[in-house]
Amino acid sequence: MSPDAERGADGRVFAHDILGVDLRGVELVTMSACESALGRFDINDNLHGLPAAFLQAGAAAIIGCLWPVAPDVATTFFGTLYEQLAFSRGRRTAFRIAQSTTRARYPAYRDWGAFCFVGDWRTATDHSQEATE
Repeated sequence: MSPDAERGADGRVFAHDILGVDLRGVELVTMSACESALGRFDINDNLHGLPAAFLQAGAAAIIGCLWPVAPDVATTFFGTLYEQLAFSRGRRTAFRIAQSTTRARYPAYRDWGAFCFVGDWRTATDHSQEATE
């Protein structure tokens, strides 16, 4: 995802780049770029975009932005999210705390409402517990 002039890569990532990678076992993908969580439907109602590509490649969940946010807002959200994940919070709990913390500091919906969770909120241990029940 970084520029590489020798290979002709400009650092941009496209959905077709992701589809060629096996992401089974990846529990969470985070994308802090503006509008990174957007998807588009084709004429047959098939979802396209980065979140759909990550899910099709095997990632369990994706967190991204639906519209542009200020850098300080994104720093608050993702900093809190990673902090909560480091405390072994589940994905859903970490997302909720990050969004609540961001909302407390930046109460305008245009700030805290930009962040989107797509996919399975359960962790691998939740899946293994269900299998034994």
